[in-house]
Amino acid sequence: MLQELRAATKPIHDKAETLSLASKIIDHTITKEEYKQLLLQHFKIYSAVEIFVIKNKALLPNPICTYAGKLKSSKLKQDLKENYGICESDLPQITPIQLPATLPSILGALYVIEGSMLGGLLIKKNLQECVQLNFITEHYFFNDHPKDVISKWKSFCTYIESTSFSKEETAMATYAAEETFTIFINNYISSQNKL
Repeated sequence: MLQELRAATKPIHDKAETLSLASKIIDHTITKEEYKQLLLQHFKIYSAVEIFVIKNKALLPNPICTYAGKLKSSKLKQDLKENYGICESDLPQITPIQLPATLPSILGALYVIEGSMLGGLLIKKNLQECVQLNFITEHYFFNDHPKDVISKWKSFCTYIESTSFSKEETAMATYAAEETFTIFINNYISSQNKL
C-alpha cells in the first residue's frame, strides 16, 4: 500500500508544497505575519486529523495507537501563544474531517501528517536563517529531534508494509490521503487571501 500511496498522492502533494508558506522559510524570506499564518494553518489541519484519529482510536492496532494524540497541535498552540500571544479562545475553529471511520482512512490521513514531519526537519534547519523570525527564542512544532521523526516515520511505514491490505482498503487509504492533502491546499488558499 505504501508505494500506491506515494504514487497516487504525488501530484496533490506537489501542489500542496507549492502553495505552502513553508517555501518562504526555505528561502529565508518569510515574514513574522506569514509565519503566524503558517502556524495557524497547520494548527487547523493537524488538529482536525488528530481529532479524527483520536475519535477512531478503537480501530487502531497496537503499533499505530501511539499516533493517536494531540502532540502536534499542542506544540502549534504553544508556538502561537508564546510567540504571538494567541490564547486558546482565539484559535481558529476546527472543521472536522469528513472521512469514513475505517483503519485505511486513518492510515491515509496519518500518512500525510506523519510524512509532513519529515519536511519539517528541513524547515527546522532553515528557521534560524529567517531574520524576520529572530524575535522567536524557541520553536516548538518545528523542533523535533531528527532521529525521533525518522524513527516514527519508519515505524509507521514498517507497519503498512508488513500488513496485507486489499485493493479496496488501499483505495480507501489513498482517498483519505488525497482528502488530507486537499485540506492542506484549501487552508493554504484561504489563508493567502488574508495576507
